[in-house]
Amino acid sequence: MKAEVDAVDLDIKTNQIENVVDFDEALSKLGISFVFPVAECDLRLTTQHKGIISSISSIGIIVSSHMWGFLADTKGRKNVIIPTLVLSFIASLLSSLSTNFTLLVVFRFFSGFFVAGSSATIYAYLGEFHSSKNRSMVLMGASFIYGVACNYMPILGFLVLNRTFHYRIPILNIDFKPWRFYLLSCGLPSLLCAIVLLFLPESPKFIFSKGDEEETLNILKRIYKINNPKSTSDYNVTRVVEDLEFIENDSKEIRNVSKNPFMMLWNQTSLLFSKNNIKKTVLICLMQCMLFGSCHGLYMFFPEIVDKITSYSNQFPSERATICEVLLIENELTLNVTKYAVALKNVQACSEIFEVSTFGHSLVMELLYMFGFLIITFIINRISKLTILTMISFGCGGFGFATQIVTLPILSIYFYVLFMLTFLAVNVINATTIDLFPTNLRGMAINLAMMFGRIGSVLGTNMVGTMLDQYCKSTFALSAGLMVLSGVLAFFIPKIRRIDGRKNTN
Repeated sequence: MKAEVDAVDLDIKTNQIENVVDFDEALSKLGISFVFPVAECDLRLTTQHKGIISSISSIGIIVSSHMWGFLADTKGRKNVIIPTLVLSFIASLLSSLSTNFTLLVVFRFFSGFFVAGSSATIYAYLGEFHSSKNRSMVLMGASFIYGVACNYMPILGFLVLNRTFHYRIPILNIDFKPWRFYLLSCGLPSLLCAIVLLFLPESPKFIFSKGDEEETLNILKRIYKINNPKSTSDYNVTRVVEDLEFIENDSKEIRNVSKNPFMMLWNQTSLLFSKNNIKKTVLICLMQCMLFGSCHGLYMFFPEIVDKITSYSNQFPSERATICEVLLIENELTLNVTKYAVALKNVQACSEIFEVSTFGHSLVMELLYMFGFLIITFIINRISKLTILTMISFGCGGFGFATQIVTLPILSIYFYVLFMLTFLAVNVINATTIDLFPTNLRGMAINLAMMFGRIGSVLGTNMVGTMLDQYCKSTFALSAGLMVLSGVLAFFIPKIRRIDGRKNTN
């Protein structure tokens, strides 16, 4: 019996464990946002420092993304994902022991450097275990796990960050406080993922693209046994043949490329900018850059901003003010407290605990993310990706403009929450990228697009860190404008109006 490699729908039950890589990515990159307010005194952080720390992991991802994409397409998906997960955990461990701003920046850079290897490659790996008909739905299902991971952050923060324990580590001359334990906890899933992935197979489509039909069949048989542990019949496929995607898209240049690694990297990259691919590549890179730029910076400051709004509401329950007016008042109060503390010389100027309701607001946002990913998972094969992207872009952009206008603090918080749902669009674009590019270019295409996304996040986060205190309204307006513009670009992506559930497959 023969089977086309893309027609075999590998519904491997254990692939849900792979999705925990998204869990690790969320904690590694975004967990630091809950640390800023409570580590402010220990590390002497300013708003600009927070912007730099928020963006430095993205710089690490930018520096390494192209390399990881190349290695994933040439050496194998697992050979990239597993080592980078282990190294990511080590970087998180060292981050939790940082004694100053500089060391934290260095360790967060390496955290991002290694997270890049697993965070984008996992989409190519997971997508290649499923047929083209179900691939988009499966990828959005993986994103649902990302949403679950984000719920872990405020819950962990509530359980840990408001505690008062500290343990002296004389050799490092530091007190191991709750925020350090929180950072360490955010890195643990990467180690778990690496261990679990040791027991999962390499992508059969990657192995087949390298011409090893025998090993491809062995992997298919292994997956069949995992999916059907009680079956008494043998796997009756004896040959794998090339499907339409392989016939039309797999490049002979890639299969016969020079063994020189730099020449291989150049050849692999240049194919993304060939006549057939350049429009797709440019559009997807620009959209990811705008999405990350519009949302990432304000997301990283979300716990701190919401904590200040909550504190203001508790102090002045009957007062109305816009989000920017609240930030101005709270910053002035903090400045006055700091001056008083300096005068006394023995008073801590900043708080090391959150307002409890801050965790509640953060949890609401993450729950909306989780259910948003879940809804998209079920509708992505029923309506076009263009419809999904434009609804997210224009809707969230509108809430971004409204956030700076409303004068009811609790309403501004939830407009802010709805604006942050911008990130729902990122994985829809990743699913689109998987459909647009052939197997031998997917890893590189996703990593390149995500690299541009990280460039956007670096620019966006430092923009927020620099502008928020002095130009608050402009910060929110610029972020919302980028979101709307990304929605406009979606109309120009090829085949994006197509509905996956209606595609003909063999």
